[in-house]
Amino acid sequence: MICATVLIYCPYKQNKRSNMSDTRLEYAPDAIKLAISLICFLEKNTVVPEVVLKVLAIVQRDFERKFVVTILKVIETLTFIYLPFIFVYEL
Repeated sequence: MICATVLIYCPYKQNKRSNMSDTRLEYAPDAIKLAISLICFLEKNTVVPEVVLKVLAIVQRDFERKFVVTILKVIETLTFIYLPFIFVYEL
């Protein structure tokens, strides 16, 4: 159950196990750390779950678009750099 885990890790909530949870969180993957921080923020600000899901969908689409644009720029750069060598090699 994620709520129980968030209560242990959430820096905004005080509990007796905070020292132990900080150590466990320290070794967690970055995605887990970010997710826990986001959950804590949303819980602290009492955001309605329906709004959270809509916001996450918007953020996901935005990052997916940025990722695709980045990949296309890399491909364009590599094509610009290596395309002249490909033509020279074929001659």
